[in-house]
Amino acid sequence: MAKPKRINPKDLPALQPADDWVRLQGLREALPPGLQGIPDEKLFHVTVSGSLDAPRSESKHGVSGSIAMAWDVFRHDPKDAPFEFNKDHYFVTKTSGPAGDEYLLHGPFRKGEPDHWLKEIPDEYATSDLLVSRSGSSR
Repeated sequence: MAKPKRINPKDLPALQPADDWVRLQGLREALPPGLQGIPDEKLFHVTVSGSLDAPRSESKHGVSGSIAMAWDVFRHDPKDAPFEFNKDHYFVTKTSGPAGDEYLLHGPFRKGEPDHWLKEIPDEYATSDLLVSRSGSSR
């Protein structure tokens, strides 16, 4: 497992508690800056869900805590044949301390993901609503 990376919450999509962890489609801009370097020819589809203001307590991939946001990143690479896509999962944990909140990016997670190698993107991902920018975010 890769070491988590500290992340600035200002660099994350402005998802709200009202989004209630609904999976939304996003573009490259929905990804944290450290993940935006995926080449255009390989980045195919991104989904994001969560809320920095309303994280949920969860345990996955050996990490327990307040999960504030999660992404599924679908990539296409001809070297992955016979599969069309591979999916990497990332998430952000939020911890509170005397110095304030800290956000850590975890991932990519591949091993143990039953749907890492795919011939097509499942409908639940492909047909999710689009993430729209929210102006006036206080982050």
